[in-house]
Amino acid sequence: MGLVNCKECKKEVSDRAKTCPNCGIKNPGIGVKQQAGGCLFIIIIAAVLFMWMGLGDDAPADKAQASPVTSKQKVEQSVNWYEGGTLYKENAIAWQSASYKNKLATCAGFIAKLWKDKKFTPEIQGQISSIHDMRPFADSLVIELDAAFKPAETIEENEMRYTNQIVSDTTVLLLTMKGWI
Repeated sequence: MGLVNCKECKKEVSDRAKTCPNCGIKNPGIGVKQQAGGCLFIIIIAAVLFMWMGLGDDAPADKAQASPVTSKQKVEQSVNWYEGGTLYKENAIAWQSASYKNKLATCAGFIAKLWKDKKFTPEIQGQISSIHDMRPFADSLVIELDAAFKPAETIEENEMRYTNQIVSDTTVLLLTMKGWI
């Protein structure tokens, strides 16, 4: 256990202190470098899990780009909550500004891919037999990702925190922590 300068008031505190006894800031001995190192470690773990699961290879593509779409198909697609997700390889900042429909459709794509590849735990796998059974799981995942990507107080802090956080990487981490995969 060592002494470090508080990141706020610059007085000496224990490097393990939860709050500074002088100014009250949380984690006074943890600076930007330590936070960045922790984030980098999580991103590396997520990338390894992502590659292991192969989520990036077969993620559903935006159907509008794949082939011409008739007016009737556009109407049918707009009714289907699970179609049109485009956020698979986007960063957290793109997630923050996306519509709920895009978020939900993206999460449906993740859930569908994992279900198809039988990557879920047997309990979760057994609860899904159709696209409509995936809706509660997709809704839950949207809520979890919204919480994980909650905007920071300032634009600069938000960019520093979320520019390198990729939606698919964070999804794998969240699903692992939830015990779904």
